[in-house]
Amino acid sequence: MDFDKIVTRFGAFGRYQKWLYFLVCLASVFSGIFTVISAILLAAPDHRCKIPGYDNDTYAVQSEWHQDNITRYIPPSEDGTTPYDQCHIYLWGNSSHQENATKLICNEWNNLVCNNSYKTAFAKSLFFIGVLVGAITLGHISDAFGRKTSLLIGVILLTASTLSLAWSPGYTFFCVCMMFIGAASEGMCVITMSYYGLTLNTENLGDNFYLNFCLSGLVEFPAYTVPLLLMDRVGRKRLYIVCMAVGGAACVSTIFTVLYLEFDYQTVTVALAMLGKLGISAAFAIILVYSAELFPTVVRSAALSTCSIFGRIGGIVAPYVAASADLINGRFGRAFPMLVFGVLSLLAALSSLFLPETNGQKLPETIEDGILFGTPSYKMNADISCVDGPTGETCSENKGRTITLREY
Repeated sequence: MDFDKIVTRFGAFGRYQKWLYFLVCLASVFSGIFTVISAILLAAPDHRCKIPGYDNDTYAVQSEWHQDNITRYIPPSEDGTTPYDQCHIYLWGNSSHQENATKLICNEWNNLVCNNSYKTAFAKSLFFIGVLVGAITLGHISDAFGRKTSLLIGVILLTASTLSLAWSPGYTFFCVCMMFIGAASEGMCVITMSYYGLTLNTENLGDNFYLNFCLSGLVEFPAYTVPLLLMDRVGRKRLYIVCMAVGGAACVSTIFTVLYLEFDYQTVTVALAMLGKLGISAAFAIILVYSAELFPTVVRSAALSTCSIFGRIGGIVAPYVAASADLINGRFGRAFPMLVFGVLSLLAALSSLFLPETNGQKLPETIEDGILFGTPSYKMNADISCVDGPTGETCSENKGRTITLREY
């Protein structure tokens, strides 16, 4: 029985399928929110060490006397990107001269910053570890007990873990909840790392973090509209390579604006970062379709699961790349994550030049088809394909000519 003929005769995307698609998308909305929410929940606010003996100390300057104490105890920022050194304090002892003061790292209120900043990257990575686990376990549940059962388990687990997250009493419990949320959210590698990494890296762009995060989300509207309009016209491969190349080039370009332009030109850096996010988001949407069409039918599910596993590895690495800005420090530290994402995206675009185009092609069904897919031999064998239509049988040639036969 030819599945393509059945789908064509009874309709591939009718009213019922559209309603089901809408219901599935409702669940995906919440999954998308929790995929990027750690960028806000774990964002480091403006901070510095606490002034000794000042019980009502705040980051904001309260008075001239308060400013004098800040100047006395808090070292200036070494790279000029922040008003003060965020992790060190002067201890004067019996000396009143600054050159004799001891500069030490402060150990109060630094549970998730300074020497412990790795904890935020670890918590973000645990989400994607959960996604990896969910891809494996819920995938097996889906095959054994059905897609609906797998979806319901994912929804229940997501509800329970997100409610628990809201009342998390500490860091360990928070990390456990994030991992369960990631597992419930599941039910490819460079592009995944770049996509999520650019979202998590909005904190390092400077200026207004929340505005940058909002812009990072807004650019996804045109990013998903571009593939929708052009994928069937331009082709999957060509459009994917262009989007990845544009996104990668924009990310790499930020190193010049960060290193060689003054802070007044921060808007240019943000604009380039958003252009990079747009391009890579569009490529992310394309690769979901493109990768499914590249593999033959008999191994498509297993192949997509493998792609998802490698994609989750990219997601696990992404928070550490974004957090590397804190380890490197200075202007180059702020530019380093974007440089990594950009270079890897350009390399991914170049490597895709060796893949075949799937748009307008008869997709491979057997292992042999998969081996020959994209070669002249495969195109010759699939030169003419016939599909049973509602009113007759249609044979389409790859040259573009359509032949309509009489109705049976």
